[in-house]
Formats: sequence, structure tokens, C-alpha cells
Amino acid sequence: RLTSSERADNFGGDPISGNTTFQDNGSKKFIFLDLAYAKWAAINTPDMTGVISLGKIENPFVFSDMVFDGDYTPEGLSQQFAYTLNDAHGLKLNLGEFVLDEIGGRDDDPYLFGAQLRFDSTWNKHVATSFGVAGLVITDDDRLTTSLPAAGAATSDVPNINAGNEHTGSPAPLPAPAGTATTASLAHNFNPLVVDGAVTYTLESFPMYNAAFPIRLGADYMYNPGAEDQNMGYSVGLTLGKSGKRRLWEVGYRWKELQANAWWEELVDSDFGAYYGGNSAFNPGRGAGYQSGTNIRGHILKASYSPTDSLTLGATGFITEVINEVPAGSESDMLRVQLDAVWKF
Repeated sequence: RLTSSERADNFGGDPISGNTTFQDNGSKKFIFLDLAYAKWAAINTPDMTGVISLGKIENPFVFSDMVFDGDYTPEGLSQQFAYTLNDAHGLKLNLGEFVLDEIGGRDDDPYLFGAQLRFDSTWNKHVATSFGVAGLVITDDDRLTTSLPAAGAATSDVPNINAGNEHTGSPAPLPAPAGTATTASLAHNFNPLVVDGAVTYTLESFPMYNAAFPIRLGADYMYNPGAEDQNMGYSVGLTLGKSGKRRLWEVGYRWKELQANAWWEELVDSDFGAYYGGNSAFNPGRGAGYQSGTNIRGHILKASYSPTDSLTLGATGFITEVINEVPAGSESDMLRVQLDAVWKF
């Protein structure tokens, strides 16, 4: 079976955010394609399914936002296979081949390849588990450069949204003096291994919650052998309840540390950031201010409530700091509160 899908989103074209800002005297807001793909159900049996997608596709991988921002929709190919072992256990294999950029006149364009194996189990009506292991690799990542003209803002081969990766540049060392034309390249390769696991225990009832009450403990860990240092990321968190249905709520806490060279900065959560005091090798071409990406650690607190099936109200608090502070020893701590209203229609 062959199907297709299109979805409009992403007012500003940002690959890792679907938000827009009320500004510029009521200027018009552009709408970009968020999804546009064809999907083929190549295998469809009672025990096994296989789906191949081509285009601007939904992310086939199951990761936390430590690996991919939830708004990221890659461009390329994906293959997703699922095999039911029995009523309680299932295996999933997710594969992806993504184009990161097309550089005219060259044959060494950057690509992202990934493979993920997952094992999901429902042990009884109370206990469920999910475990995953994955490998990712970016080829020719030296082509993902950031340029700073002698006068002007930083430009990039791809949208330069996040910060945090360690860069090398010309002239070296970074940061270059103000007003100097600079070209910054990633200092390390990215081929991380990622493992994750979660255990969910469901209570039959809970005060002020009118459904079965899930309690979820989850963690993930990432290691990038392509960098010699600052090459790890991990998170651990607890979630109580689950919003999304009428009069249901959810609260959660999570600790996350994402070191500078654990993963490419332009793929991770664009809401997790802290304060940089100036330009550096971790944020070339930028001045002082809030910047998200890697090189960040801190606390994340979330709460959400669904007054109806179609509307969920949420609040998220970030208490964060830069790991490699700029300048060294400066105050990078930040408290940031984000309010959301998600309306499904």
C-alpha cells in the first residue's frame, strides 16, 4: 500500500521549532511545509510490519529531546520494521538515511545515517518496559560550517540555530577578534551510541485523576567516540500521570546533561539552553545572550493539564547552566519558564 502525507507548520522555517514570534509591526508570517512524503507499507502480516518512507518525513527514531528536538522532521529515507514475539513482547528496527545539506560542485555532502533496535514489553496490567540501543553517524561533518563576515551576522551551510559544539576556525584560535572574517568548522566527528530504558508502573487509581495512573521512570545515555572529551550526554527523569485526555494531568522532573561534543548541536532540543557571556569556540559568531544546544546541564520541571480532549495547557521550567562557561568562571545560570497551549483540531 502506497500513501502520501503533507503537513504545514514551522512559521519561520526553523528545523527544530514550530514557534513564531509576535513582532515587526504585524508583519506577515510565512508557512512552510513540515511534512511531505510518500509511504509504502511493504510488509503487513499479523506478526510483522514494514514501512518505507521517502521525502520530508516524520522522524523514525524513538529518542528523547537529548538526541532530536521534537519538531525535527528529516529529509530522506526511513525504514521501520516491527515484529510481534508474543502478546507481551515486541521488537522494532528503525533505520534512517537523511540528507543534511546539498553543496553544489562537491561530492562530499553531509549525510546522517542511523539504526535503532527497540524491545518493548507489557509484563502485566501494571508493569511495562521499553529499552533501546542505537548508533548514529554524520558523514563529512566538516562541511557543516559557520561563517562570520568581517561585518555582519553569522551565516551557515545549514540554519545556525543552536550552539555548544567545539569549533576550530580560520583565523585560529577562536574566538577571532571583533570585526574579523571567520570560518568555523566542527572540531570533532559525530558517531554516537545511544542507549535508553524506561519502566512504567500503572496504578488502578490515584487521587484527583479519573483514569489508571501511570508512573514512569526513564533514562538515556549517549557516548560519542568521535570526540576525545566533552563527549557524553545523559538524562534521568520521573513522570506522574499523562495528559492528553479530558481532565487528566501530568507532572514530571528530569535532569539532563549534554556535553559540548556529545552530538551535533543543530539537532537537539532548542528549548534547553543557558547564558553565554560572549563569543567563543562553543558559539562562534555570536555575542552574549541565551543560547540553546549542547554544552548545557540542568533541571527540567513540567506540568500539564487537559481541560478537554483537544486542548492541553502546560508549563515547563528550566534551571540550567553552561558547562564550559564563557568567559570561564562567569555566571551562566538561567531560570526560564515556558507556557504552552496545544490545541488539536
